[in-house]
Amino acid sequence: MRSDMRVSSLDFALGCASAYAAAIAPTCSDGVVVVGGTYLNRRRSMIFEFTDSEVAQCTWEDGRLQLRFSAARLLDASDPRADAVWAPVLLTAEHAEPWETLEPAACMGRIRQGFVLHASQRIQKLPMPCELQGVVTMELEFEQGGVVHVRCKGLSLHPLQGVAVGAYQC
Repeated sequence: MRSDMRVSSLDFALGCASAYAAAIAPTCSDGVVVVGGTYLNRRRSMIFEFTDSEVAQCTWEDGRLQLRFSAARLLDASDPRADAVWAPVLLTAEHAEPWETLEPAACMGRIRQGFVLHASQRIQKLPMPCELQGVVTMELEFEQGGVVHVRCKGLSLHPLQGVAVGAYQC
């Protein structure tokens, strides 16, 4: 692949977020997108970052892996200097196949680092909300030392009912 043809993870994330907001998100007259009770300004695309996000619940049933983040780290894509905000988010992996035995307890707590591989790109930040179709590989390394590898045939990331906050404390 030519170097001028490469797309950065942030460019990819911004493109997905803009396409989603323009195409299907319900919008108020002031440009605020309402998704699952969380208000995101259409003019400010939000980016989900695996690092420092906190998983509160993991379920794996019939090939569907769901991670409920109690505090997902969200960044303002239009202002890299802005502080992160924290909000509840749901990540769903369809037709998930873990590389090793998946224990739900291994998928809980603070994420030290994580990424997905999709369309030959390693992506550490995803647009919020996001739908990735096709084969996706996800690797999450948790603060307590656990590492989870999962391959799936579709991954989605959506806000849950709740309010984004500027600080997160246990």
